[in-house]
Amino acid sequence: MSKLLVNITSEGTTGRVEIIGSISEWGRNNAIDFREKCVGLKTSGVTDVTVYLMTGGGECMQASEIVNILNESFGKYKAEGGALVASAGTYIAVCAEKFIIAKNGQIMIHKPSAWIDGNETEVENQLSLLKNITADYLAKYEAKLKKSKEDFLAKWNAGDFWLSATEAVEWGFADEIKEPQKLDAKTEKFVSAFVAGALNNQNNQTMTKLTTLLVAALALEGINEQSTDEQIVAAVQSKFNTVKAQSQAQTDNAIKAMLDKAQAEGKIFASNGKKVEDIRATYENVGKTAGIEALTTILGGLQSPQPITSQLNGEGKGAATGEFKTFADLQAKGETFMLAFKAENKDAYNALYKAEFGHEPRI
Repeated sequence: MSKLLVNITSEGTTGRVEIIGSISEWGRNNAIDFREKCVGLKTSGVTDVTVYLMTGGGECMQASEIVNILNESFGKYKAEGGALVASAGTYIAVCAEKFIIAKNGQIMIHKPSAWIDGNETEVENQLSLLKNITADYLAKYEAKLKKSKEDFLAKWNAGDFWLSATEAVEWGFADEIKEPQKLDAKTEKFVSAFVAGALNNQNNQTMTKLTTLLVAALALEGINEQSTDEQIVAAVQSKFNTVKAQSQAQTDNAIKAMLDKAQAEGKIFASNGKKVEDIRATYENVGKTAGIEALTTILGGLQSPQPITSQLNGEGKGAATGEFKTFADLQAKGETFMLAFKAENKDAYNALYKAEFGHEPRI
């Protein structure tokens, strides 16, 4: 489920935005379309919006832009987390006015990262940009902390920081845990009456028919119409345990196959002082607790790190060099963009600079 799905709906004054999949697929056109839809919601009278997140993360700057658009459109927003909210997805979550996470949800926080290359000046410029992004993310997490800053920094500097729903609330990154929906009083009364009626039914013919259907449906061995209730219950429990064990074995095998494939593709490797086995164990735990779908999302979002400057432009390798006729046009984009453009389009940058000042940059 790495493909990005953005769904926006509304009912009356309430709006809902669903962001499912990898935010790394969030390009320039998505941002424009998303902004237009949010403005449309606001124009239609929507004043209260909730963002549902089920994502393994993606590009840091795109997550920041999503937050910008939501705040500019509605002033504030609430967020709900599904089985997985990781990496850049947690930035959207902690920037919300209130974040509610599913009971089986997992979140993962870590430092923004990127490949940085070029000469020493280019590396320094790109590193400065990465530090700015990291400082912004860290500030957002620290604003939510319920535990000490020192404890969090220890986790922050150690690498991937995984938290269950309960732990997310304890640390302050989530406000509530979404419990399974309970029956309302009317429905509960109806169900209770129905069950009581079934239990009080002493019609032997009906009970015999139910036993026959149960034996056939569950393929119970050693049970017939003359079996006692205790024998039937024991047989059903035995069947349940067998099916549960088989299902767990299938899940374990599926998780192992997914992790083997990811490791073979180079997506799982030793980092931040952690062995491959430790990282695999972390992902395995996610698969067992949050489910195969959540693990699929995470592994689908793992990819070779891209230069940080590629996040500045949805077209990939920097901005189109023909986009700027003069150096002033480039300057109008701002210092951060200029640094990114220079790092990945050095010849074009030098040409624009020389046309403006009569010589190429001296550094």
